[in-house]
Amino acid sequence: MKKKIYYFLSIVFLLTLVSCNASKNYLKLGQYDLAVKNAARKLQRNKHKKGQLKVLAEAYPKALEVENDRIKYLHEEGSPDRWDEIFHIYSNMKERQTLVERLYPLYLDGQEIRFQHIEYDQKIIEAKTKAADYFYYHAKSLMEKHDKFAYRKA
Repeated sequence: MKKKIYYFLSIVFLLTLVSCNASKNYLKLGQYDLAVKNAARKLQRNKHKKGQLKVLAEAYPKALEVENDRIKYLHEEGSPDRWDEIFHIYSNMKERQTLVERLYPLYLDGQEIRFQHIEYDQKIIEAKTKAADYFYYHAKSLMEKHDKFAYRKA
């Protein structure tokens, strides 16, 4: 019985240790979006956690940079099916921005942390429209094959 209690307590201790440093670990691993979301979730409870504020201040711009680079690459690649992925990236960027803006005002060492507000609505609408057009014409071309499997895929 004592072994089970010690085992249980050690698991609880390890889980608390891991959860406290999760944002920093995500940042170190290059998973900036997860670092931002985790830090924001912790800052919703207490806006004065310095460690989480530092992670947020470092991870947010890096997450934007990674996603903007991906969008730039997709545009340069020029494949017609890119719009669906671009739509999802812009939607994620808007969701992250909204999550962080709900936390304002944020202060780290007496200085206010504020990120540039970017209007994503028009970009989302454009990507959604172009993705829908692509899927429509792709399905239409499949239907012209007059094949049972092509119909299913369409």
